[in-house]
Amino acid sequence: MTEVERFDVHITPDRGRRLVAGAAIFGGASVLAGLILSQPILVLVALGAFAVALYNYPLLGRREAHLSATLHGLKIDGLGIVDWRSIENMTLSEDVASPTILCSLKDTLEGALKEADETSALRVIQVNIWRLQDSTTLAIDLSQVIEPARDIIEALQNFHTRALTGHQV
Repeated sequence: MTEVERFDVHITPDRGRRLVAGAAIFGGASVLAGLILSQPILVLVALGAFAVALYNYPLLGRREAHLSATLHGLKIDGLGIVDWRSIENMTLSEDVASPTILCSLKDTLEGALKEADETSALRVIQVNIWRLQDSTTLAIDLSQVIEPARDIIEALQNFHTRALTGHQV
């Protein structure tokens, strides 16, 4: 495998586009129907639909990488840059329906972050591809990404090894 300076992972854009657009259209139609029919309950339904659209809005960012690996660290959208030295190992779950990379951290997540993303209060409540499985295990959901899970784990393990051995491109 040739050495690359960066490996980017992107969200499948069609799924997010349909979900966000569908929820927004449904919300707009509900508001309109609620106002025309003088039914406040339809306005509340619209608020729920708009909440779904807002929650899933980050799935529209197809040009931006949601996960990036460089020798500097592992950048995760909505989290920040995790230092390679803070990652003990990475494994790919065998669940085909929802492939997940499990990163075992040597420390807590706060200790593993090299640089935290500046996030707004809104971004905190929106969908993320990562979650903490326990205090030292970071789970990265690959069910919504374009690239094959096997290629992602191989690239991440390659960058992890290169960063730990001090190999520069």
